[in-house]
Amino acid sequence: MMNKVQEKVVELLRRDILKYDSYGHPEEHEYKRFKVSESEYGTPHVFVLTSVGRKNDDGTLGRNRRMIVIGPRGGVRSLLGRKVSGYGKVLIYGYEN
Repeated sequence: MMNKVQEKVVELLRRDILKYDSYGHPEEHEYKRFKVSESEYGTPHVFVLTSVGRKNDDGTLGRNRRMIVIGPRGGVRSLLGRKVSGYGKVLIYGYEN
C-alpha cells in the first residue's frame, strides 16, 4: 500500500515530468500514459510509468518514456535511460526516447 510520502512524490512527479519532457512548452504536450502501480512482490515500492508526447500526435513514436521506482521513504530511482538516483537527476537524465 502506498504511504503518504510516496503519494506526495507521485504528485510532484506528475507535475514536474511534463515540464521537463515538454522542452519548455507544456501547453503543446500531454501525458500519453501515467500509470502508478505497487510492487507485486510484497515490497514497499511504487512504480511510475510515464510517456509524454505532443498533443494530437498519437501515430508517432516521438515520446519520452520513463520508469521510476519510489522507495518507502520517498527516494526515487530511474529504471530507463540512465540508471540514476535522486529526484533532480531522475527528472534530468532518467528518460528514454
